[in-house]
Amino acid sequence: MKGFINLFLIFFIGLSFASLKDIFKREGYIVEVSGNEVIIDLGEDKVREGEIFNIVEAGDRIVHPWTGNVIGIKYKIKGKIVITKVKEGYSYAKLIEGEAKKGDKIKIEVNSVCFIGSDEGFFEAGVQVSHLRRGNMCEYMIKELKDGFGIEFNGFPLAYVKTAVVKEERMTKEEIKKQKDLRITNVSAKASLIGTLSDIPLSADAGDIYGDGKDYLVILFEDRIEIFEMHEKEMVKRDSIFLPAGYPAYIKVARINKKDKKDYILLNMVEGDKAKSYVIKMVENEPVFIVRDIPFFINVLNKENPEDTFVGQKVEFPKWGSVFKAIYEEGKVKEAGKFKEYEDFPIDGAFYYNNYLCFIDTDGVINVVKEGVKIFSGSLNLRSSYNYIKYGEDEDTAETFYFSNPISVVNVGKTNIILAGINERSKASELFDLPLFKKGSIYFGNIEGDNIYFKKVEGEEFEQSVQTILQTKEGDVIVISAFRGGLNLSRGGNIYRLSLSAGMD
Repeated sequence: MKGFINLFLIFFIGLSFASLKDIFKREGYIVEVSGNEVIIDLGEDKVREGEIFNIVEAGDRIVHPWTGNVIGIKYKIKGKIVITKVKEGYSYAKLIEGEAKKGDKIKIEVNSVCFIGSDEGFFEAGVQVSHLRRGNMCEYMIKELKDGFGIEFNGFPLAYVKTAVVKEERMTKEEIKKQKDLRITNVSAKASLIGTLSDIPLSADAGDIYGDGKDYLVILFEDRIEIFEMHEKEMVKRDSIFLPAGYPAYIKVARINKKDKKDYILLNMVEGDKAKSYVIKMVENEPVFIVRDIPFFINVLNKENPEDTFVGQKVEFPKWGSVFKAIYEEGKVKEAGKFKEYEDFPIDGAFYYNNYLCFIDTDGVINVVKEGVKIFSGSLNLRSSYNYIKYGEDEDTAETFYFSNPISVVNVGKTNIILAGINERSKASELFDLPLFKKGSIYFGNIEGDNIYFKKVEGEEFEQSVQTILQTKEGDVIVISAFRGGLNLSRGGNIYRLSLSAGMD
């Protein structure tokens, strides 16, 4: 007999805004300028005619004198625009002050916000909207309604943020046990293209870097990091940051500071033959290097338990040092003792699957550790992608190291499985002395007892290398592929959303 425990959660929903706070912190970019006419990347779901946006330019960082943490950015207002015509995915505006150029950032200008409603509603809205006051003479008005808040701009409706009650069904212990006992015997997939990339993506991850409860896609290229907002059928670029000197290795997005309400970007690079890492944080919605030149690689092996699985590793290629626990405090990343579960493994291809520690060794073999003891080594080649670096001072004698293939733990039908990308080199690879791939496939894996098995996912193969596989907190499985022609004549990548279905017994 089935039983349910009902959990009621209060949250805000609206046409295009998750909360009142989002409405009064809108920002975007100028995509085209012609005289005094400007086109911006915000459409009818984000702006209304007559609204004013400031054109801003990021200036100096604001650094806390004691902790050394970056706590803000000084912005300079270089101009103003007023929205004149709103379209579905973009809007026209008129430059009314200063100057504008393509790529400039814009932020909504809000001079006054008034509230009409109960005391409870006033305090609930005031937590999210600064400088809120009672009255009815403001350009922006928040009105408390029966089951939400209505927002007006100069007397015209702007948005409706609803307070709703949602019922979440929880499985009984018997149902959970039954689900865990099921064995996935086959997985099929269907890929939908949602974005293209002009350069080769090396590594990627997703996380709540803006602290608004949504996952954003963070992609590492040879010279920069780009941040994308994920929609059902497309990707929208939100921001980017250029890399310091060195070879980029891989990135991880995770929350390494429990006091913060957003994820950080962990960037690993190589300079010469040594590791050099960075921590990037969104400060006032701008990506900022808050820790530089860390002399070791850093990674988070389990995002659900980031502080206990935040690790570091010193590397002087081809030698990898022992793994140690890392800690972020007072604006620095430091060593914090040995990582006791297992000391000697490359952390670039390491992750937790249920209670098992898994890692890809330098030969591309997956290894499984249970309670500090290695219980299995597989045979798949999991170091074959465009994610590689060359080390050594002499170009003629430089060696190449390939970082681990994309591998991720995803949830399918309430059961966790491992997904791994396997890439097959083309014949042109040896001809041009470059890693060139004719096919990328995805395999799924599971651990049973002391053995791990992998089977090919049915239904999808890629005519490119598979560079990244990840799952967002919303449950979307994202695959990023890459391609490069001989002599670098063509290069780029694609972003896919993967629909998975599993057969069980």
